[in-house]
Amino acid sequence: SSCYDCGYNDNNCKMKFKILSHAGISITEKNKTLIIDPWLIGSCYWRSWWNFPELTNEEYDSISADYLYLTHLHWDHFHSASLKLFFDKNIPIYVPKVQTKRMVEDLKYLGFNNVIEIPHNKKIKICDEFSLHSFQFGPGVDSGIMVSTEQYNLFDANDCKIGRAHV
Repeated sequence: SSCYDCGYNDNNCKMKFKILSHAGISITEKNKTLIIDPWLIGSCYWRSWWNFPELTNEEYDSISADYLYLTHLHWDHFHSASLKLFFDKNIPIYVPKVQTKRMVEDLKYLGFNNVIEIPHNKKIKICDEFSLHSFQFGPGVDSGIMVSTEQYNLFDANDCKIGRAHV
C-alpha cells in the first residue's frame, strides 16, 4: 500500500490517503482519520478472495480511525472480522440509507452502537475536518462517497455502476 498526499507541493495541504486493501482506504486530514470499507485481514467469499498484497505487521499495528464509512453490505466491503478486531464498538460508523436495515442491524448484532445512516445525495459534516456526501446507486444497496475537507474532495466510487446515473 502507498500513501498519497493531495498532489501539490503545498505545505498547507493536509489531506492524505492510503490504499489499505482491496477497497479499503484511509483518509487523514489534520489529526482525524476516516476509513472506508476496511477489509483488512483474512479472506472473504468462502476463502476464495484474499487481499494482495497483505498489510505488513507495521501497517496492521498502525490501523486507527476516528470514523468509518461502509459503502455496502458485500463482504469485501463490510468485513465483520476486520471490524471486530480493529475498531472500538463506539466508533461512529456511517452507512448509506437504503431500502433495507440489514447493514444497520448487522452492525448492531456485531456490537457497534454508533451507526449513522446518510440519505442519498445528502451531505453531512461529521467533524471540523470531514464532510461526507453519500450517493446510492441502483436497486441494490451500493453507494459512492464524496469525502470533503476544507481544500479537497475525494470521490470513492468503489463498486458503483454509475453508468447513466446523475450524480
